Amino acid sequence: MPKIDLLTTIYSGSYTYTTSSDMQTAADLTTAPPAGQHLVVTDILIGTDTAMLFQFLEETSGTCIGTVDLITNSSIFISPRGRWRLPVAGKKLQGDAGASGNVHITVWYYFE
Repeated sequence: MPKIDLLTTIYSGSYTYTTSSDMQTAADLTTAPPAGQHLVVTDILIGTDTAMLFQFLEETSGTCIGTVDLITNSSIFISPRGRWRLPVAGKKLQGDAGASGNVHITVWYYFE
């Protein structure tokens, strides 16, 4: 496992904000990491006006990284114990909603 400089990691991380009125097809929630690097998710904030099952997927493979059950007019802050590191280098995190409805998602992440 490569040595990680936590101070640099904490202050050089990125975030993206994504919103959609119908994310029933997988949509990108992050940018792609540089070649050979993995995306590591540290925190997620998601809100919706519609009850739905929401999945976080790895781009291309569709591997489910995590799932949340959301109720109408709710939001949740997800801070994985440790981190979610996507298994395949160079892939983005995607989101897939189980129902049509407004979703607003912010993902904080870094590459290693």
